Amino acid sequence: MERPHIFFIITLRMHEKLLFFVFLTFVSWVVVPGTAQCAFPTYTIIDLGTLGGDGSESQAAALNDAGVIVGWSGTATGDIHAFRYENGMMTDLGVLSGGTNSYATGINHTGQIVGKSYTNSSGLLHAFLYQNEVMTDLGVLPGGDFSYATGINNAGEIVGKANTVSGSRAFLYSNGNMTNIGLPPDPLPSTLPPGATWVWTTSEAAAISPLGHIVGTSNFIYNQPPNIANFQCSKAFTYPVEGTLYAFSPRPQDGAAYDAFATAINATDQIVGYAFFTNPFLGPAHAFLRQSDGELHDLGTLGGDRSFAYGINAAGKIVGKARKASGVDAAFVYADGVMMELATRITGSSPFASLESALAISDSGSIVGSGMTHDGIRHAFLALPSSPPLVPIQGGLTLLLLSE
Repeated sequence: MERPHIFFIITLRMHEKLLFFVFLTFVSWVVVPGTAQCAFPTYTIIDLGTLGGDGSESQAAALNDAGVIVGWSGTATGDIHAFRYENGMMTDLGVLSGGTNSYATGINHTGQIVGKSYTNSSGLLHAFLYQNEVMTDLGVLPGGDFSYATGINNAGEIVGKANTVSGSRAFLYSNGNMTNIGLPPDPLPSTLPPGATWVWTTSEAAAISPLGHIVGTSNFIYNQPPNIANFQCSKAFTYPVEGTLYAFSPRPQDGAAYDAFATAINATDQIVGYAFFTNPFLGPAHAFLRQSDGELHDLGTLGGDRSFAYGINAAGKIVGKARKASGVDAAFVYADGVMMELATRITGSSPFASLESALAISDSGSIVGSGMTHDGIRHAFLALPSSPPLVPIQGGLTLLLLSE
């Protein structure tokens, strides 16, 4: 009496598997629009507005994973002030005593904000730290009169640039002290062409990782008679060990020619920026990713001749701006070897006619930068990612999980 019942169960399960196979095949046809598209979420775009009236502009520069954004904006009086954007509201952070304009450039997970502010009418900038609703002047290096901060990590370590009697230098501000981290070591004479000279002149820190590793750019004057005289060149640097700036560029074996500029670093020491890969001394620049192997990988463009990477998150997603074939610059997001124009991933109506540049990406995938509104005014934007789409596996089928 049990055999018909068993036969029924077996038949039913075979029927379910057949339906599943048909469904899986159907899904593989209609869900996957292309692997390049599926590597990226879609985004909802938000205009952050400004601190001022009609015609004022704004720029978002950084954000943390709590969704707090910082940058700068025009005010109703015509000045430019640093702002904090939180819970749909933009707050004016003010200026240092005696100043008129200020700019916020970085924020950490506790909400500490750094940037730069004028301190008087003569145009001197000082780095600042903003916390507990107070903006504090971080001062300058010995012998100098200006400074500005570019980044802060979750330990409260701050980096930037300040001048000295010998020129501007990258600095690290920690435990109440601003320290000059100097210049890279001079190249060995044996590595230079006969008669060539190389003199480092300045350095500037751009970002600091959670581990305290610093990246930035150092400049030098290069001479190679009879054809090259007093040419200013640049190399990116990383500062993983106290006391030593390690300079790098796309083709170090070719000496001075291939400039590089580092702009951001993540928790795994992936570094991004932009560099000359093909045309020495002249460029144009392409965005790069420097992995742990020390190689600079050219990220390409959006069809034009140049690109610039400005931010990277813990997952290795990169943002910046790149030129399109039309000659117009556009914000991009880069992941899994593909550079995608950010505007093509926006869903719903957008308050922006174009997205010009993406400057930072949080670990949760939110992106900030600036774009042109339909009225032709530059405003800060926030791009919020949606849930990621289904990702195809090898063979074009979409991976689904079934319970027994």
